[in-house]
Amino acid sequence: MFDPFGDFETAGYLRNSHQDKDLDIVKVAEHALFRAQLPEALAYLSRRERIGYEDFLEVHQLLFSALYPWAGTDRAELLPEKAVPKGSKTFNSTALRPRSRC
Repeated sequence: MFDPFGDFETAGYLRNSHQDKDLDIVKVAEHALFRAQLPEALAYLSRRERIGYEDFLEVHQLLFSALYPWAGTDRAELLPEKAVPKGSKTFNSTALRPRSRC
């Protein structure tokens, strides 16, 4: 079970807003939200002259925030000290994080 937060038993799969633990239910909800919110996400992107990382976060928030309260939050902010493995890939590796643009 993919559990980057380490709190599946108390918060459900990926801390979803309903605390569902049944992955089949969560995947159906994700798919339905994606389809419902896709026109809004595409409209947002069509207004952008250039698409950057911040736009990626905004689209993620538009698509999935109804299910995941953390949607649109950078993983470095969400899980600052944790690399997240999923299969053969590692996400949020400190070596791969974009540098702050202060």
